[in-house]
Amino acid sequence: MLIPLTVSVLVAVTPAPARFDSSGRSIGAPLSERTASYVFDVRYEPARRHVSGTARLTWTNRSAVPQSTLWFHAYWNAFSNADSTFSRGERQGGSSRSGTGAYGRDDWGWTELRSARLPDGTDARPTLRWEHPDDENALDRTVFTLTLPAPVPPHGTLTLDLAWEARVPKVVARSGAYKKYTLFGQWFPKIGVLEVPPQRGVRTPTWNCHQFHATTEFYADFGSYDASLTVPRTMVVEATGVRTGRTENPDGTVTHRFYQDDVIDFAWRARSR
Repeated sequence: MLIPLTVSVLVAVTPAPARFDSSGRSIGAPLSERTASYVFDVRYEPARRHVSGTARLTWTNRSAVPQSTLWFHAYWNAFSNADSTFSRGERQGGSSRSGTGAYGRDDWGWTELRSARLPDGTDARPTLRWEHPDDENALDRTVFTLTLPAPVPPHGTLTLDLAWEARVPKVVARSGAYKKYTLFGQWFPKIGVLEVPPQRGVRTPTWNCHQFHATTEFYADFGSYDASLTVPRTMVVEATGVRTGRTENPDGTVTHRFYQDDVIDFAWRARSR
């Protein structure tokens, strides 16, 4: 009779060195170029599924060519009507019983840019143009451009203050509201990626900023995120990064603050108790 033999082997594992400190800031040299960084101040009203926010974007032109037109995503507009490129793609893929194909009249969401101000106070919002680089679908508003009064010079840095409002859609594609739960993914006006040679084989600086499709993923530059999120006191909040502050406000809300270096996005969720 053979008796099974059990052998235990102890393996010593050396912990990886810490990359971030207790406040979400990277230890030592930056881990990325931090091409696009944001400071958010956002308020969420769950009863109306309404978001109002501001963001200070710091963006670096990594190319050797001046850039006067910047490309942005407005992802939640994919859930604003049945003819967005996302909704059309769902139907073509046979997903009409889920996602936006199952939306009722009150389920749609949207994003609306209110202003985009330069440090001198100039508002670039009047130059906003909806772009359709993939399919010429005029009913899709998930990509827009802003034209600046003066270009960002080669390797120069731009500061742009954005203000926007949004309505949270019914939960779909890793975003949205369902009962007491709200997930904020790809939820803010987000600058696209200016690819520079030889990145991904481009020969000249080229904006990679596609519409929101039903079967595609997201692409963004690395940066630092500092987010102040104000919600009703009855909500629990979790977010990218490290919580660096919590302030109770006289109006029954709480402001949670989170910070993280060297990431490509900031996502969060809020749940009513």
